[in-house]
Amino acid sequence: MKKLLLISISLVLLFSLFSCSMLDVIEFTGKDGGTYFYEFSDGIKTITNYHPYKFWSLPHYQEMVQYGDGAGLENEGRVYFIYVVDTSIDADSPKAYYTAEFDAKTKELLSEEGEYFEDEETKNSVIEKLLKMVDEVYVP
Repeated sequence: MKKLLLISISLVLLFSLFSCSMLDVIEFTGKDGGTYFYEFSDGIKTITNYHPYKFWSLPHYQEMVQYGDGAGLENEGRVYFIYVVDTSIDADSPKAYYTAEFDAKTKELLSEEGEYFEDEETKNSVIEKLLKMVDEVYVP
């Protein structure tokens, strides 16, 4: 009986956590016509092309841009962080993803990893789009 009660309480708490988190996610249409999701948490702005709490409907191609103090994986302080991944490609392959961090003031590249993009022009276009989007997003 205790085990059933504990499982029930755990499920209610888990549902409550996701329900509260989902309320903070704002859906919007980007200038490119795509659907994006904005979330602000712990001083970090995050924009993704997928709903961050609906794990059952993730697209194969996922992109995320973050801005704030602590957004980076490699660098400390206020940075831009970009993560692009294609889950249809073998996860062990460097061609499955791309990550990059940029200085918050100068937007100078601080670090990058992965080989997802076929050419520099496409990579630079996606980076520019994501950086511009996180800078321009306005949520009342």
